[in-house]
Amino acid sequence: MHALARFGDVDALQALLDNKPRLVDAVDGVERRQPLHDACEGGSVEAARMLLERGAHVNTRTLQRVTPLMIASFH
Repeated sequence: MHALARFGDVDALQALLDNKPRLVDAVDGVERRQPLHDACEGGSVEAARMLLERGAHVNTRTLQRVTPLMIASFH
């Protein structure tokens, strides 16, 4: 899920979310990142848009208190 978002594989991301919509806010076990963080890190506007349209939380924070918007502002 996170890799699909980071690399902007929108078709695979859509198929996965169609089958398991709750994965939109899947949290990784290390940094507490969600797919929206990874889409922003990878610069994938399309993936970020899709995640937001499907209910991703824009103000979610990682373990280090970083939001997706903070990450996007660096790219």
